Amino acid sequence: HGHEEILAKAKAMTENEKSKNALVNLEEIFALLKVYGVEQYISFDLGIIRDFDYYTGMVFEAYTQGLGFPLCGGGRYDKMLKTFGNDCPATGFALGIERIMLALERQKINYKVIDKNIYVAWSEGKLGEAILKAKSLRAEGLTVEVGFASQTEVEAKCYQELKKYQTLVYVS
Repeated sequence: HGHEEILAKAKAMTENEKSKNALVNLEEIFALLKVYGVEQYISFDLGIIRDFDYYTGMVFEAYTQGLGFPLCGGGRYDKMLKTFGNDCPATGFALGIERIMLALERQKINYKVIDKNIYVAWSEGKLGEAILKAKSLRAEGLTVEVGFASQTEVEAKCYQELKKYQTLVYVS
């Protein structure tokens, strides 16, 4: 259990290529979390075992202050979709809405539904730049969503219109 340094220690302790690749992937994810500026909230526990047999790789849980149980949990389940006729890799998670509401209440956080101002989309290889752009826009008090996957500008425009964002920012 620890922060970024635990990944390097784990890599030094294994000769298994699959394990090393998984640790490299975690390092890449952590690098993006650093761009968001949330690295102080992230810790790695390489001993978590979720109690579902369909997970085939990494699993995770998310916690918050004032709540002694996870807000969400999930992981990699590459073989599950084959059961439904679509054999492809998958990652997913489940959120506990009641748990989120309880955490907000315990932390005395008021919330309100806000208008969608800006959708930040990005071309292949530009996620880091898109995150930085979103951070600067949020610093101006704007509501910003960053696309979850790279898109063409046409795809981004369609998504913006579908979701009724006021503005599209495309990072290419």
